[in-house]
Amino acid sequence: MKIILLVSSIYALASPGIWAIVFFKRMREKIDSRYAFFFFLSIWIIFMAVLADFNQLLDMSLVLNFFYPLCLVGSPILYLFFLYESSHEGKKTPKWAFYFFLIPLVQFVCSAYFFYVHVPFDLLKVHFYDIIFGRKDLLPLELKFPYFMNMLTTILFSIELVVTIIFSSYFIPQITRKSIQDSPLIGNRRISIFLFGLTILTILGIGTILMQILISYDATILWQISFELFWGTGWLVCGYFMFRLISVNPRSIYSFEEEWGNKESLEQTIYKHFENEHSYLDPTITLDKLAKDLKSNRTYVSNTFKERMGTNFNRFVNEYRVSYAKGLLLKQDGVKMNDVAHESGFNSYATFYRVFKEQTGVSPKEFMDQ
Repeated sequence: MKIILLVSSIYALASPGIWAIVFFKRMREKIDSRYAFFFFLSIWIIFMAVLADFNQLLDMSLVLNFFYPLCLVGSPILYLFFLYESSHEGKKTPKWAFYFFLIPLVQFVCSAYFFYVHVPFDLLKVHFYDIIFGRKDLLPLELKFPYFMNMLTTILFSIELVVTIIFSSYFIPQITRKSIQDSPLIGNRRISIFLFGLTILTILGIGTILMQILISYDATILWQISFELFWGTGWLVCGYFMFRLISVNPRSIYSFEEEWGNKESLEQTIYKHFENEHSYLDPTITLDKLAKDLKSNRTYVSNTFKERMGTNFNRFVNEYRVSYAKGLLLKQDGVKMNDVAHESGFNSYATFYRVFKEQTGVSPKEFMDQ
């Protein structure tokens, strides 16, 4: 059983650590994932501290507890900033919102003072776990302030959990409607349920740490294993959700103009790509494939079609295909319509006929006979 406990502990610790590394690498690739990175880094430090406490690793506990209040109270703020920018298509978090970081910062300074300056260090080492696990009756008078400071950290975090739930109920539907409206997940209803579930899982993942500390240190090994497996799986799923949103967010990647030194706009690059590569002749071309060829992302390319070019991807491609088909119809006598349709990039003659007539007002045969 102890081996299983060790494996579950490593799993719970590795999950946020892996995502912290992933989002750090995304930052190095000029993708705006800073809130996700610092969020998972905070979660990883929290887990390290909790595991050190429950395994009675005193030296590690003393070091990690120094950062614990800042990470615990600051992590919900980072998560809300992430949801805000995702729900507003990459719009930067307002500067005034950063004043909320004064809460974890002040708590961090006060906690550090009362734990590491206010009381003798030798006394702290003896009663450290009595403070952490709320054994108030065992504490001497000198350690009452560190005990109350630890409880204050817990109270602040609990308040932030409630605030996070309230704001998530607003932000997540916004994300559903805007940021991932073109997600391959089936239907906005399922996406919304999926994201609400992940948010609750995120909150419970941190909340159960406090629950375990406040209820009892002498929890059964099986109970501890089950919650560690819950935490680890929750962070893996949460990380995937956040990674996906960053991947489809139109401003998560630095703008195309910035990346290429303002040499040309994405709109100009799309025209050039179609003119030079004739990608519209490929019947399997998709918005995802075009975005990959342009080294951009799907939503940014889609918004460029809509906002800058006044069209959408399918209409733009079909205009090129119809123009190409016109050339074939004028140059060749007795050409088969099916051949023209397929050479122009259409999957079927029926689609070719419908699109051609919508754009020209006449059928392909009528156009050829003119």
